[in-house]
Amino acid sequence: MDLQSVFFNFTMDSIMSVFFGEKSNSLHGQTSEYARAYDVAHRALTKFFFSNMPLNSMIELLPFPFGNLGGLVDVVHRKLNPDWQELMAAKKVLDREALRIIEQAYNDPNLTKRSDLLALYMNDPDIKAMPKDQMFVYLRDTVLNFVIAGRDTTACTLTWM
Repeated sequence: MDLQSVFFNFTMDSIMSVFFGEKSNSLHGQTSEYARAYDVAHRALTKFFFSNMPLNSMIELLPFPFGNLGGLVDVVHRKLNPDWQELMAAKKVLDREALRIIEQAYNDPNLTKRSDLLALYMNDPDIKAMPKDQMFVYLRDTVLNFVIAGRDTTACTLTWM
């Protein structure tokens, strides 16, 4: 049995519960759409950067407006690269799912009684004072940062114990 896979599923289930207040059961094969998109994005980003490292280094040497990040060659390369396209598709799913979960929490009449991280943030007076669309983007980005920081680190640590 691949314990690392089990630990990655366990940590994603825990994160979905602790961060979002949403149940996920990826340990038993019922992965949430958010978890699937996170895995796809992680793989695609890693593959894109490692397989394109020499080309990206060369792009940085080109003069403006052709070179560097966001230069013409970089933009065209990303548009044509299947790994980048896969990453962008996964990012859309992550954004959509995060905003769905945030909207669900926002409309929850028991939000003040919830103890998940998302609810704690949403109950903060400074966050409540933000315009709704700004608050949703802020929460989406914050929670994704926690997922990035916590999921792989925790799963890898558990694997090495």
